[in-house]
Amino acid sequence: LPGNYKNNKVNEKEIYTGKTELFEANTYLPVGYTYDSYVPRSEFEKMNVEDKQEVMLQGAVTEASSLPVTVYEKENKSIFEDIIAMDNVTIEGDLIKAGDNGSITVKIDPLDDAELYCIIDDITFEGLAPQKLRNEEEWETYSEEKKNRIIRSEKYKDAVNSCEIAVETGDVEKIAKYRRPDHQYYTGMDGFLINLGYQNDADKEMKVTFKEPGIYTFGRFDVVSQPLGNLDSRLEKLKEDSLKNIHIGVNEITGTLDLEKQKLLCMSVPYSTGWKAYVDGIETPVKNVNVMYMGIEVNKGHHDIRFVYRTPFWGIKEGLCVLGLLMVLIFFIIYQRRKGPEVKG
Repeated sequence: LPGNYKNNKVNEKEIYTGKTELFEANTYLPVGYTYDSYVPRSEFEKMNVEDKQEVMLQGAVTEASSLPVTVYEKENKSIFEDIIAMDNVTIEGDLIKAGDNGSITVKIDPLDDAELYCIIDDITFEGLAPQKLRNEEEWETYSEEKKNRIIRSEKYKDAVNSCEIAVETGDVEKIAKYRRPDHQYYTGMDGFLINLGYQNDADKEMKVTFKEPGIYTFGRFDVVSQPLGNLDSRLEKLKEDSLKNIHIGVNEITGTLDLEKQKLLCMSVPYSTGWKAYVDGIETPVKNVNVMYMGIEVNKGHHDIRFVYRTPFWGIKEGLCVLGLLMVLIFFIIYQRRKGPEVKG
């Protein structure tokens, strides 16, 4: 489990797929919370994935702001030391050639009171058909009947364009499924940040298993510890000046905010160009914050905050619909006049 959920199980239920457990976060952020500094989006995009998630606890990520720039305090640490064992795997430069369920075991030096991550980025994979993995000497000892039977079973196993990579340490195992660009369900995801949960006195080894035979390359492979010692204090700082008296209506969110200095209010609501924001009745620009959320800058003092959502281009759509109906009506009137009165005989 992630560290923020440890020792806080609230429900457990047996369902047809097995046991399901429900955990509640020990600490969490409210609907609206505030930052006193920001991280330029251009600098954020240059960071490693583990730094990106860490820096968002220290500053709001946005394109531009009148707030001071965040001084990032890095706490996560790479703990990968060496590969200490290989099974059914050979490594040649950047290429990892793995047989069926080939694996490597790496030595790590995890921190206590931390979450553990395995990072695999910029993956490429070339699946090897089973016949390419045969031991030729053993193959020649088979009868023709056995060879033909094996060949028939392998007939449709040439086009391998996805793979699973399992990561295991202690009693925790996570599986990442990678699909190549030529896969019908390719999502554009070429890397994974695999969270192996909260660790204290963790194992010193991690096993990585390649479920499908093939040739793999990684742009980056690393194991990282994310200390949790400052998590609560960082969350509390963001919650110090949060949105109060919140009312969520139809396409509208309202609340009040009291600030001792200028801050950026981040709302746990997905950003869209359809949102408009008003501070004390005056419209203020809505920013894209932390990649997916919306936010606004608010000055010192007591303020009434209002967000209103209207589907983008809705006014244009309404106008086009009315215009279309008018055109149909005009054409109908012209047609009736040209047709003239009906003659009865």
